[in-house]
Amino acid sequence: MNTKLETVAPSQAIVERIAALEEADQTELDPLYETVDPEALNALVEATERSNPSLQIQFTYNGYEVTVSSGGVVYVDEDADSKR
Repeated sequence: MNTKLETVAPSQAIVERIAALEEADQTELDPLYETVDPEALNALVEATERSNPSLQIQFTYNGYEVTVSSGGVVYVDEDADSKR
C-alpha cells in the first residue's frame, strides 16, 4: 500500500500506516528513531522532491519493508516478514 504525503511528514505517515496495519496505537510500535532518524528522513525527502525524483529510501521497520520516494510516496510492504 502506498500513501501520498500531502500534509503529513514521511516519518509520521510511516508510523500511522504501520499502526493501522497492526491495529495498534502508534505508541505501541517501536520508536521510529531506533530504525531511522525521522528528522533526517523528512528533510531528505523534502530536499530531493524535485532535484532527484528517482531517489528511494528503503528500510525495515516493525517487520515491514518501507520505501519512501523523493516524490513523497510511502510504500509499506505488508509481507516483509514472509520474505525472510
